[in-house]
Amino acid sequence: MTRILFPVSRIGTIFVPALLALTSCNDTENTPAAGKLSIVHVASAVPTSVNARVDEQTAKTLYYGQSTGYNELSAGAHTLVVEAVATPSNQLSVPLTINSRKFHSVYIYNSSSTQVAALSLMDDLTIPSAGKAHLRFINLGYEAPRITLRNHKAGSTPYVLDVAFRSNTGFLVIDPDTVTLRAVQPSGTVVATTSQPSILRAGKLYNVVLRGAAATTTTPGSLALSVEEL
Repeated sequence: MTRILFPVSRIGTIFVPALLALTSCNDTENTPAAGKLSIVHVASAVPTSVNARVDEQTAKTLYYGQSTGYNELSAGAHTLVVEAVATPSNQLSVPLTINSRKFHSVYIYNSSSTQVAALSLMDDLTIPSAGKAHLRFINLGYEAPRITLRNHKAGSTPYVLDVAFRSNTGFLVIDPDTVTLRAVQPSGTVVATTSQPSILRAGKLYNVVLRGAAATTTTPGSLALSVEEL
């Protein structure tokens, strides 16, 4: 995990799902010395939007909740630079190592009410066994304590218990279902719920991310759960 901090201003939460391409992509199968990278903006502390650039490529703008989707990048060492659009002097510079034929994700998240950091993960996109799905829960909700991920059905077994801030479960094998997901504190308080039921299909892989920041006595905040099919 790579964490590099810089100060930013705080604004309210927005969510605009989209896929943006950093570069034109060729098929990784035809380019052995290449991997794929996705950049995801889940830091509600950043003013409105960020510009993301890998090495000397043209920067692309991401609003809170947006992702680049997977884009091809040559294997080896790279540098990801993310800057707040409203305050270009505030930059996050992240060294990256891209592995050939592997998938990688970098999440830009709140590390405090005024700072952001980056979490780099390698994504195991192995196809689930017959009749199963894979789900990975990532807790990037600032000031969210250890979180249990549940569905809405009474008596159901939680997907995972007590996931700490900046931690993730890796991909879990689950049964297909249609569920409303809930992020629950140890006290039993529900801090975030998916806005609509999620259909988790057999043979598919899903990221579930707790993002944003919890409200405190001194700062407003909002936590949200997002579900992404990979």
